[in-house]
Amino acid sequence: MTKTRSHRSESLIRKNRWTMVAATAAVSAAIIAACGPKSDQGKASTPQSPSPATQAAQPQREPAPAVAQANKVEETTLNKVGLDQTAMDTKANPCQDFYQYACGGWVARTKIPADRTRWMRSFSEIYKRNEQALKTILETASSKKQTNPIMDKIGRFYKACMDEKVVEQAGLKPLKPLLKAIRRVRSRSSLAKAIMLLHKHRIWALFDIGATQDFKDATKMIVGLDQNGLGLPDRGYYIRKGAKADAIRKKYVQHVAAMLKLSGLSQRAATRGAKAVMKIETQIATISKTRVQRRDPKGIYNKVDRVGLKKLMPSFSWASYFKALGYPHLTQITVTSVPFFKGIEKLLHQTKANQWRVYLLWQLLHRMANALPKAFVQEHFKLVQALTGQKVQRARWKRCVSMTDGALGELLAQPYVQQHFTVQARQNARHLIMAISDAFAQRLTELAWMDQATKKSAAIKLHKMAYLIGFPSKWRHYDYAITGTFAANVLAAKASDLQWKLGQVGKPVDRTLWEMTPPTVNAYYEPTKNQMVFPAGILQPPFYDPKAAVAVNLGGMGMVVGHELTHGFDDQGSQFNADGTLANWWTANVSKKFKVRTGCIVHEFGTYQAVPGVKLNGKLTAGENIADLGGVTLAFRAYRALRAKAAKHLRANGFNEDQMFFLAVAQVWCSKVRPAMARLRARTDPHSPPRWRVNGTLRNVPAFAKAFSCHKGTFMNPNKICQVW
Repeated sequence: MTKTRSHRSESLIRKNRWTMVAATAAVSAAIIAACGPKSDQGKASTPQSPSPATQAAQPQREPAPAVAQANKVEETTLNKVGLDQTAMDTKANPCQDFYQYACGGWVARTKIPADRTRWMRSFSEIYKRNEQALKTILETASSKKQTNPIMDKIGRFYKACMDEKVVEQAGLKPLKPLLKAIRRVRSRSSLAKAIMLLHKHRIWALFDIGATQDFKDATKMIVGLDQNGLGLPDRGYYIRKGAKADAIRKKYVQHVAAMLKLSGLSQRAATRGAKAVMKIETQIATISKTRVQRRDPKGIYNKVDRVGLKKLMPSFSWASYFKALGYPHLTQITVTSVPFFKGIEKLLHQTKANQWRVYLLWQLLHRMANALPKAFVQEHFKLVQALTGQKVQRARWKRCVSMTDGALGELLAQPYVQQHFTVQARQNARHLIMAISDAFAQRLTELAWMDQATKKSAAIKLHKMAYLIGFPSKWRHYDYAITGTFAANVLAAKASDLQWKLGQVGKPVDRTLWEMTPPTVNAYYEPTKNQMVFPAGILQPPFYDPKAAVAVNLGGMGMVVGHELTHGFDDQGSQFNADGTLANWWTANVSKKFKVRTGCIVHEFGTYQAVPGVKLNGKLTAGENIADLGGVTLAFRAYRALRAKAAKHLRANGFNEDQMFFLAVAQVWCSKVRPAMARLRARTDPHSPPRWRVNGTLRNVPAFAKAFSCHKGTFMNPNKICQVW
């Protein structure tokens, strides 16, 4: 999810703007964490990639000991308990490659839709259902005049998006005021004015602005300024050496030139302009923080306020900037990087006005491409193809559903929730959350590496952790007018969103606000609010099904809950206290032990290959890997507790309930991804690829090895394991 805040909520899966043509596109993702070794070992054994072809002795399928106090066994099938037997590859060895064992059949028969970059048995299938549900709502809303103001507004926005004829007729006219300001750039003063107007419409040239909680006082909202202004997904694309990196940069320059030419520039001017854009963006990339650096909460909190901001960029008229945005009196400000804004100051002096004009023009075209005529949409998609391998453009209705959700999300959510979410679903989720919370509380009492003082602080944080389920307690209002011109509506939505965000500055933190729309197939933890959020969109099969077995629901949705809860105690979340303030609540000795344990995760996952020739970045993925491990561990404990007094236990096609639990964990991650997208995600995604979210996590869970009778020294039961929570 693209945000203007100076920190990132930890979500189950990651939204990547390159996977879709709309500004707010299909959801992608990341899941859970917490696990532990048998001792304080700080280094995992170096893993070797498992061989999917390795034949296995059939695992023991005896009733699970903790559940088996019951003297009755009910025979059933995997499909009836909520699992997919056909997804499995039982020829694979579960002790060497459990992902292949649980998902091999699904992977073999599944084809990635031509308009997608990857497909997942869980997220993608649910998203497809939700997308169709939203389409039905929007088609009804746009088909005739509505007396309901909510249906009227979402219907008119969607209708304007779908009206390609009007979009073609409008051309670049909706951008005219912004284009005019760009053409007037002759000096640093006129450059500042153009940037102000672009930023007012959330076109983030150079940097971005938004509201954020004060890391040192979580009760207050202040201004957050962050690095931005690149057209490629990450700074590494501009800096990395090698033939593949050179090829991407070449295609990018060609794409920029093509977009500039579509806007009216001559071929010669467009070619020259594209080179200028590349030069400026490379300079911006050079001064930008890496994704790993941006995971450090202390490093991205630099409260400089207005006086300090002026010192960082004295050539930029900050007084005029805040006045242009409509908030002249904003004074409390933090920046994510002091060197970045100092670097932008130098760039303001080194770059000529004609180069700034073409850079700003490109930024406008790039960020508005999907609201413009077909030629711009098609050219924009060429870049998406080059970066992700997506075969064909998504159907216009799909893009329009996504963009309506992005622009009017909490209006569109209201009929969705009314039609597709139940009180029972909310109660079920609450029950799961309480079970997982109880499991963590019990786990805390058992951790030998933590002293009593730190355990007490952790217990307080757990007790204060809030959770939001399904949809907001109060709906957001959208007060901008909807016209028949789609690009104008998009600009109005962007401008309104910024005003809404900046309007929060100086006010007490509103802990009821959501950062995802209710139909979203995802979940997240917000460290500054010490809060978990579970949208209605994810509370459905295969994550949760009222008809499924307890073990399966806990392996699916239970893992999600455990994942988000563990984020409150991962390498980032652990730096925020129970109230959401950036503060140390660890004793020195325990803090050292915690770093050794998290370092074990960093080292282990850094040995895995994301794609051939590219290893995972253990530091970038640390938080999500910790959360995955914790999530599975907590969910397993919760499942065992819920089934401890069961009168009978289930056996499905010979699998006991412990084994069902781990199959459920794995099967929500059955996934296929295009090679180009896999490479992109390996460089930019804080989540490990699905195979390693399964194998890398479960090999550190002793209960898994026991459930499938994996001998010590096999890949899924290494001699040394990593453990945090």
